[in-house]
Amino acid sequence: MPIFPFGDTPIWFKLLIASICLYFLGHSMRSERFYKIGSFVRSLGVIALLLSGLAFLFSLISF
Repeated sequence: MPIFPFGDTPIWFKLLIASICLYFLGHSMRSERFYKIGSFVRSLGVIALLLSGLAFLFSLISF
């Protein structure tokens, strides 16, 4: 049984998990020899975190 059943979770939660993974992957890559690629991956994590916040705010608004 998976910890997070991703079939019925909202998109903001999936983006939040992806942003956390990307951020820490980029952080670990920066501490190794891959500084430029790690910075890029870490910035993708920050962008995914911002998109997750926007998606969460839009999920609270009823249209």
